[in-house]
Amino acid sequence: FIHTVKETGAAPGEVSGIRCIDLDAEHNRITINFPPKHHNARNVSVSSELISRVNSIPKNSERVFGDLNAKLAIIRLCHLWRDIAYKLEDERFRKINFSLLRHFKGTWEYCYTRDIKHVQRLLGHKYSNTSDIYVHTVEGWDVKPDRWTSKVAQSAEEACQLIEAGFDYVGNIHGAEIFRKPKWIRKKLGKHLKKLVVHEFFFVFS
Repeated sequence: FIHTVKETGAAPGEVSGIRCIDLDAEHNRITINFPPKHHNARNVSVSSELISRVNSIPKNSERVFGDLNAKLAIIRLCHLWRDIAYKLEDERFRKINFSLLRHFKGTWEYCYTRDIKHVQRLLGHKYSNTSDIYVHTVEGWDVKPDRWTSKVAQSAEEACQLIEAGFDYVGNIHGAEIFRKPKWIRKKLGKHLKKLVVHEFFFVFS
């Protein structure tokens, strides 16, 4: 359940509503068909590992997670991190909740793609201004990339593909349309992600 929230960025109520027929094992996708108010239904790409783990759950009902609803999932998560915080003597684990998982997903996706429309579609926001928080969060980080990936677009179609992949337009040099994207290093971003959540937790599920 937690792994699904982490990869899809869906709210717990949306995840608890996922049915077996909403899983597309062939293309590694999950459809969110029961969004709450102010959210849209959507189809999300996930890892093959998540699909495999979800498919391994005994199927006792049409819903993947059976009778596990959002309220019960929240209670279990609180108990889980309370116990982990006690055993590891680290109170930061108590701060982890489903909202934080969702915000982590939105922030990481915007940091990687620089495409706020992509984040809006991924999280199911009906209104673009709801997604703007991730722009303000990432742009407020004082992170200067020291390495770049550069690409040359030979056509308008290639230029659009690069923009969709998160590349920024640099300019025209000797007739070539140059684009670049920073090679974001996890170590550099780590100190900023700590402000959102205990980042070690996510590396376990990466």
